[in-house]
Amino acid sequence: MTTETLQHFVQLEWQMLVPLLWFCVLGGIGFLVILFGFFKRARGGVFRLLALIFLMVLLANPVVRQENRQPVADIAVVALDESPSQKTGNRMGQGLAALDALTRMAAALPNLEWRVVRFGQSQKTGVVDESLLFGALDNALQDIPAQRLAATIVISDGQIHDVPASWSKDRGPLHVLLTGHPAEKDRRLRLIEAPAFGLIGQDAMVRLRIEDLSGDVQIKSIEDLSGDAQTKNIEDLSSDTKKEIKNVTLTIRRNQEEPLQLSAQTGSDQYIKIPIDHAGENIIDLAVEEWPGEVSTLNNRTQFVINGVRDRLKVLLISGQPHAGERTWRNLLKSDPSVDLVHFTILRTPEKQDATPIRELSLIAFPVRELFEIKLHDFDLIIFDNYEKRGILPAQYYQNIADYVRGGGALLTATGDSFAGENSVYQSALGDILPGEPDGTVVKAPYRPQMTTMGRRHIVTAPLAPPVGETEKWGQWFRTVRTHVKSGDVLMKGAEDQPLVILDHVEKGRVAQINSDHIWLWDRGFDGGGPHAELLRRLAHWLMKEPALAENSLEARINQGKLMVQRRDLKASRAEITVIAPDDRREKIQIDLNQDGIGQWQRDVTLPGAWRVEEGDLLVVAIAGRPNAPEMQDLRSRPDKLNALVKASGGGIDWLDNGIPSLRRTTSTSRQAGSGWLGLTMRQQGQLLDSSRQPLIPAAVGLVLGIGLLVLGWRREAR
Repeated sequence: MTTETLQHFVQLEWQMLVPLLWFCVLGGIGFLVILFGFFKRARGGVFRLLALIFLMVLLANPVVRQENRQPVADIAVVALDESPSQKTGNRMGQGLAALDALTRMAAALPNLEWRVVRFGQSQKTGVVDESLLFGALDNALQDIPAQRLAATIVISDGQIHDVPASWSKDRGPLHVLLTGHPAEKDRRLRLIEAPAFGLIGQDAMVRLRIEDLSGDVQIKSIEDLSGDAQTKNIEDLSSDTKKEIKNVTLTIRRNQEEPLQLSAQTGSDQYIKIPIDHAGENIIDLAVEEWPGEVSTLNNRTQFVINGVRDRLKVLLISGQPHAGERTWRNLLKSDPSVDLVHFTILRTPEKQDATPIRELSLIAFPVRELFEIKLHDFDLIIFDNYEKRGILPAQYYQNIADYVRGGGALLTATGDSFAGENSVYQSALGDILPGEPDGTVVKAPYRPQMTTMGRRHIVTAPLAPPVGETEKWGQWFRTVRTHVKSGDVLMKGAEDQPLVILDHVEKGRVAQINSDHIWLWDRGFDGGGPHAELLRRLAHWLMKEPALAENSLEARINQGKLMVQRRDLKASRAEITVIAPDDRREKIQIDLNQDGIGQWQRDVTLPGAWRVEEGDLLVVAIAGRPNAPEMQDLRSRPDKLNALVKASGGGIDWLDNGIPSLRRTTSTSRQAGSGWLGLTMRQQGQLLDSSRQPLIPAAVGLVLGIGLLVLGWRREAR
């Protein structure tokens, strides 16, 4: 870009020799004296008036200032929109082509500096869910004096979300070149209200709205922005949503289930019920059918998560004959506010015979039929604590419990010597679902429970494990039932490396088996105790399928503009996940798992909306940006948000569909835009090289002339 040659400026300045107040006072007094002389018809008044004027000029001290300036280039700023909505269709290609063409034109113009600002890109603090043009412009214009700004040109689809109330004309004209096409239309699905949590077994109410946004913009050229045409266009844009009501198909998918299709209407709030059937994340995917000819389907879909929670976790605890560890279970479960405990202890077995009359017994009859037939499936967990078969439960009820577990229930057995005997619960239908089979003997020797390799990986016991290379220093136990492991995972081992804690999945349910009844020693602090409370609590909540204790899990979250994925697997060393972006682009990723069975992966996120991560039956969703992100709410190319600012600045607005306009240098008083061209104001600013000042009237000359005029006046009066 070239600049003009050296410029020479001459300017007259006044540098008062006395303060302005005294200058006015002296001039006023002299004028009144001379006026009085004229009133008295005194001779020489004209010479005195001339002398006064000349002396006042001397006091004002006129100075001629001369400057040599080097002209500086005017600055034109072009802002290119790179936001997610700008990536719809061929808008980005239009914008880049226009930027390239305008840059070549600007290079041929003299005394012009060309600066490019890009906005709408992904930021370190998070995903871009709105286009902030004027924030980017303010940053770019901080070091540009307003006197040098020739124009600001914006290349965008018009979806700007930080439009100020006004635009100062001192900043030059604002021009807008719209990508996309006139008369675009769009259908959007807006989530108005959805609960973050829902009770399991109940329905969650969701409110949404489907809107059809019409394309009725008729601006054909920059000249349409003048006069009444501008007002008319703004009026046309005041009604974006068509009043016509349509019946459309709404597709609802929960997690990985088969989709359900419902009929919905456009233009009004719609209410739908979402059943919440399991704890943890319930991923809801809503999609409305495409409107033929709409510009994009990105906002036809929304995903959100409703966390399923239980009102209360119902636990049935059946204790055998009283023993030292009975209160350990009761105290632990009663202290958990999320647990509703029903506890029975078998104090009197059928074979017990004594002379006490039945009417004098104060024991509560064991409600066998009510618990194990009528209300069995109301419980989330059943615990048998040191329990053995004593003829209290019919064989069919053990079968009911086994069927309850297979259907999704949970069973925990904490066993003692009785588990190895002929009355062991293993000798019932429960033997088909328990992971460990007793061999009929018990190891009675002191030992310290130890974590297995699997125990260090399993989410239930991994937080309890000591650092790698160190052994557990927990208190001693003294009894372990010898057991053959049929299935499941052994997390802890006891005496002679016998399995101590075993977990297993049985069809839809879960089972845990503790092959000792000595955990109460930890509760009492014997030999230093151990993490009994945390172990039993985590076991119970794992059995009740708390999502936070899923041993094979997939997690995803958005953190500072990145999608963070964590995969946990007990046995695999590598996982292959599929990442699905909000625009349905798929990416397959392999994650290596460490020795603890955990692998992590991350990537930058640029598009707002729901990012889905899948692996087999596992599905999680991470929401980038705010719900109903402004960037995705209206994907049409629109001039209305910038119309008022463009008009106030004297600039122009047009679609690039009409061609790329030329650039023309203009003056500040001339028109700044026209058909096929954009104006860049000539500011004619310069950089000061040197400056000099010379008095217009030398002091000696002025003094002689002033005295001479006074003498002439005196001589004229003396005649």
